Amino acid sequence: MGTIGFMMLGTAKVAAALVGLLIATTGCTNGGQDVATDDAKVGTDDDRKVATDEPAYMPRGNPITIAAAGDVCEAPGGATVGCQETSDLILSHGADWVLVAGDAQYDRGDISAFMEVYDPAWGRFKSKTLPVPGNHDEFDTGYSTYFEGAGLGDSIPQNWVKDLGDWSVTGVDSNDVGTSSEFISSSLPTADYDLVMWHHARYSSGTDHGSDDDMDPLWEAARLGGGCINIVSHDHIYERLTFEGMRQFLIGTGGGEQHDDFIESPLVSGSEEAIAGIHAVVFIDLYDDGRYTFELVDVDGSVLDSGRGTCEM
Repeated sequence: MGTIGFMMLGTAKVAAALVGLLIATTGCTNGGQDVATDDAKVGTDDDRKVATDEPAYMPRGNPITIAAAGDVCEAPGGATVGCQETSDLILSHGADWVLVAGDAQYDRGDISAFMEVYDPAWGRFKSKTLPVPGNHDEFDTGYSTYFEGAGLGDSIPQNWVKDLGDWSVTGVDSNDVGTSSEFISSSLPTADYDLVMWHHARYSSGTDHGSDDDMDPLWEAARLGGGCINIVSHDHIYERLTFEGMRQFLIGTGGGEQHDDFIESPLVSGSEEAIAGIHAVVFIDLYDDGRYTFELVDVDGSVLDSGRGTCEM
């Protein structure tokens, strides 16, 4: 940059020169790091990941906040600390509704295990919990007994639709793909923005289970019905992906043991972020115009992934 001879310029010329310098500047620095000037790609000091497919915006109205995870509590005598930590996280962060994407209670999901381990932890917000069964807590085990009187009311149906203002959550039992895919097809699209939840992930980069072709009927029914967000678990990892118009959040990080759950390379098609070896919860703010923001928060309070998106009716 050339030296400006301020002594040779009048006040007006100094101002013009400074304006010229500002126009010539294409970026700025923040703590030594470049910060993009395009509103669609705004950097942050803590290196949080922000989706770049949406411009910066101010959503309308107050959001409905949901907390979501699956694979939550181990059987008595197992690693029970994780689900206590994630429940503490949800209570400290705050949420209007809590979505449990299956395997709330290992190993067999019997009612005694639910009462001994799950209830003192995630049972603290049972009245606003929306669950689906997993392979370790199938519908006709302690799951259906324990979740009576939860966020779905006095009874706990195998498949259900819950209205959350301008959003609808459809929860189905992925242990019974035929019945559940028919339920999705008959329920979607709703008059709202649609979020669909089940346990077994159709797409996963996890090494323990990976992608499950048997879930194709569920995925296709949700996709063709206008589903926008899909919440699953099963692999004890976190993975966010967008494929065939749906964004899938795989959140098997609710507190269960990590076992041998790692990330396989290459990642599945559409994968945008994949993290193993954590206990964490996804918090999603749902706005009444179809937009949403999300954060994956670790039990230590750090934000590991974040972004935003838009759904259409």
